[in-house]
Amino acid sequence: MSAWLWSGGSAGRRRKRPAGITGGDMLQELILSKEAMAALIGAAMGGGLSFLGTWMMQRHQRLAEKAKAHEDRQRLKEEKMYQLAVDMTATAYAFLSVTWSADNGMVDQDTLDEYFTEIQKCMPRIFGDFVILAGLDHKLGEMAGDLVSAADSLDVGIGKAGVIASKETTKNLKALRNEAEDFAQAVREALIGSMKKMRQVEIELSSA
Repeated sequence: MSAWLWSGGSAGRRRKRPAGITGGDMLQELILSKEAMAALIGAAMGGGLSFLGTWMMQRHQRLAEKAKAHEDRQRLKEEKMYQLAVDMTATAYAFLSVTWSADNGMVDQDTLDEYFTEIQKCMPRIFGDFVILAGLDHKLGEMAGDLVSAADSLDVGIGKAGVIASKETTKNLKALRNEAEDFAQAVREALIGSMKKMRQVEIELSSA
């Protein structure tokens, strides 16, 4: 039975070597096949490394752009906070000045005219500061919004106190002295607190 299988029986027929093909030819073919496979693998690895390098470079570029955008945004917030501090301080000073004059019986028409001229410059600026800060940072926007609301309320109260110098106007303005002092204190605390928080965030980011 085994002799029949070895001799070429249909159940276990051996594949015959094609005519003219020697063992050396088959070995060379096998070597060439391995070389082709190695070349294919090398090409695949080269392509993969090239893709990885491109991806890493693009990722690094995106991270660098993101970091720069964050730095620019932080710088803009600092600039607008500085502007808010200047404008709010000027507004608080206008409130304190006119109510101090009333508290000391020194209100005349020039005092009132100076106040209204100054406050007409300050109010549009602080509203603009608020809008920009609210678009940059939610918490800073809330802080600025509270100060703007308080300033607007006090300005309305001073306007209602009187636009013409008189004893009644002086009396009404004198009643707003404490509110003006409270506003100035709120401005100092809010701005100093926000500046400290921003500085702390900047330190944490630089050390990260």
